[in-house]
Amino acid sequence: MDSILKDIRYGMRSLLKRPAFTVIAIMTLAIGIGANTAIFSVVDATLLRQLPYPESERLVMLWSMGKGQMSSCVPDYREWRDQNQVFEGLGAYWFGDFNLTGDNQNAERVQGAFVTTNFFSILGVTPVLGRGFQAADEQFGQHVVLLSHELWERRYGADPQLIGRNMLLGGVSYTVVGVMPPGMAFLDNSPKPELWTPLSFAAGDNMATRNNYFLRLVGRLKPGVSIEQANADVNTIAGRMSDDFKGITGTVVPLREQIIGNVRRPLLVLLGAVAFMLLVACVNVANLLLARAAAREREFAVRAALGAGRARIIRQLLLESVPLGLLGGGAGLLLAVWGLELMKTLLPSSLPRYNTISIDARVLGFTLLASMLTVVIFGLLPAFHTARHEMRDGLNEGGRSGIGSRRSSRLRAGLVVTEMALALILLVGAGLMMQSFFNLRHVDTGFSATNVLTMRIPLPKAKYPVPQDMNAPPPAGLSFFNQLLERTQALPGVESAGVTNILPLGVGNGVGKMFSVEGHPLATSLEQVPVVGLELVSPNYFNTLGIPLRRGRGFTSFDRAGAQQVAVINETVARRSFPNEDPLGKTIWLGPPESLLAGIRSPDNPFIRRTVVGVIADVKSDSLNTAAGAEVYVPLEQYRGEGWDNTLMLAVRSSLPTDRMVAAIREQVRALDRDQPVTGIATMDERLSRTLSEPRFNTLLLGLFAGVAMLLAALGIYGVMSYVVTQRRPEFAIRIALGAHGSDVLRLVIGQGMKLTLIGVGVGLLGAFALTRLMQQLLFGVSAADPLTFAVIALLLALVALVACWLPARRATKVDPLVALRYE
Repeated sequence: MDSILKDIRYGMRSLLKRPAFTVIAIMTLAIGIGANTAIFSVVDATLLRQLPYPESERLVMLWSMGKGQMSSCVPDYREWRDQNQVFEGLGAYWFGDFNLTGDNQNAERVQGAFVTTNFFSILGVTPVLGRGFQAADEQFGQHVVLLSHELWERRYGADPQLIGRNMLLGGVSYTVVGVMPPGMAFLDNSPKPELWTPLSFAAGDNMATRNNYFLRLVGRLKPGVSIEQANADVNTIAGRMSDDFKGITGTVVPLREQIIGNVRRPLLVLLGAVAFMLLVACVNVANLLLARAAAREREFAVRAALGAGRARIIRQLLLESVPLGLLGGGAGLLLAVWGLELMKTLLPSSLPRYNTISIDARVLGFTLLASMLTVVIFGLLPAFHTARHEMRDGLNEGGRSGIGSRRSSRLRAGLVVTEMALALILLVGAGLMMQSFFNLRHVDTGFSATNVLTMRIPLPKAKYPVPQDMNAPPPAGLSFFNQLLERTQALPGVESAGVTNILPLGVGNGVGKMFSVEGHPLATSLEQVPVVGLELVSPNYFNTLGIPLRRGRGFTSFDRAGAQQVAVINETVARRSFPNEDPLGKTIWLGPPESLLAGIRSPDNPFIRRTVVGVIADVKSDSLNTAAGAEVYVPLEQYRGEGWDNTLMLAVRSSLPTDRMVAAIREQVRALDRDQPVTGIATMDERLSRTLSEPRFNTLLLGLFAGVAMLLAALGIYGVMSYVVTQRRPEFAIRIALGAHGSDVLRLVIGQGMKLTLIGVGVGLLGAFALTRLMQQLLFGVSAADPLTFAVIALLLALVALVACWLPARRATKVDPLVALRYE
């Protein structure tokens, strides 16, 4: 132990004697370790940690399967809940938000969720104050609510006397029965509710029919039940469901996998990228240590002559590397703390469990492990190499030019090739991501986002009743929105205004409906009936969003109740349903043929027939990297009954500053209803930017890591060529003395460096061709083997390496033969 401590103290003194070497090595390691620590903290919180529920591995989600994975309807949920043999409990939920008023405070819109009364017992979560839901709370008309700890503190000052008191939600009085734990996770990749109320339906409620798939189901498996057994059980039950719904099956997905979703691959790609960057940093430090060890060959030869064995020399060199690793790890941790705070501002909102990302004991352990591994990686190779040298080589007066130096040069050259290959792989990956992001940024969205302000106007059903019968009078909310549009259009600076149930890019409440065309062959099963998205829009909506009209006309003020029922379709519907005919004038309806109406509607109450009067351009209704969906647009004034949404989106096109426009619209809303809040305020440019947040985050980080790796690789080859020039000064002096020109020496040095570069580029191209296949799902509009990207990146790295070689080569041309040979 005493000799080990002596070696460590000697190593520390050695580092202090060479401050420039020490600072460069520590900062190189700090960059690699810091980046790895920051990314690992994200990966650990998102992918590696168990969910914060007891025995979370038994929690699953159950989805209906029709044309892809979808939510479930109430009858299906009840049959799965009552007939299954695999679940300890099966619950359901769906999201909704509420106007919270009263309490002598301003009205606000709060995110909520409707849950079955067994939902929290399935998750294993209990209130910290009051009680949870009871079976009786599920009866229709039992208005009780659970609050989040955050809402309880923010709005009610953490008042313990709140339990049992009433609060107004959407104009209806709810009794507060409990407060949930602080920071309680609610299926993290979903909107974070601030309150929960029991899920219940009145008798005859259209939402509880098999034509409405909106429930998300969460279950807890019985001990020992596998996912395969659960899937077999739910599909056995699905086979016994109504004959009209034979096409519906079920699929069980572990809750953890559901939450992680599609982020696993991009996060693992980023983790692999920073691991490569750390390897490049380690190779650089190993090169520095090799250069340092070459200068100490005589010292180790003397030690060997005095009886030190190879194992003793290797141990000393490794122990001298320990302080570098620890100091580099400490500096890297500081960089990680700073970098993580910066990175949190760039994290996409879709990243699950992002609120749990932090530097904790697990991350600290990773940093320590990374530091120790780097000690082994960058310390072991130079140590073994130094210990292999023969004693007489080190004691020979010309030993610096002997076999040891040639071995050292070969090893350093090999390390440079490795650096170049790793850097090129990272650069190719970053280049592909940048090209993909560019393609996404310039994709045709189908609308004009410039100068368009949007906001959400959610009307409470208690104040604005929603009719359930298509023959009922117009919804009370329709009058509100018509008046708001009229007032908004009259505001100074407003060019156009419109309302809709869902904006482009999936902002709002979408509705999916079956689609049939009169005169076309009728489907014989529900699986054959096309499904379209339904959008309710006001007459000026298309102009407000700048959506091009391809054929026919848009909606006008004459398209109201009592007039001819009309619809506008997008190009996707026109292409799929009317491939060889003009869709204008055709009759459509949003539902299946009458022969398949059993179980959905009574045959004596058919779906409304509508005439197609226009075709508009495809609009990106979900995300930029997916094709536009099939969409049917219906005039707001002509839509009745099932599907009417009291929560609509207002869009306003104006060149006025956003804050002035928001204040003016708020004033108009308050003039119509002083208790009505406005929420979800954002420009369409901002919404477009949010959809790009995930690819922007991935591209930015991968580009940053690749840039650092390229810089380190350039420094690596610069260091090697500088070392070569120093070692070969006598040779260059003799060449110049014998008549060689500076250009000859320049070509000699640059040629040696570029040879290493080209070998590294070749190896890197092979590695990139193999590894970028893993990124294909992250790319848009570019192949993972795009030849242009590979060629440009290889040329870029070669040019950087050329500059790095030219600097020491230029110094070699200025060697003075008299000065250089005097020391020989």
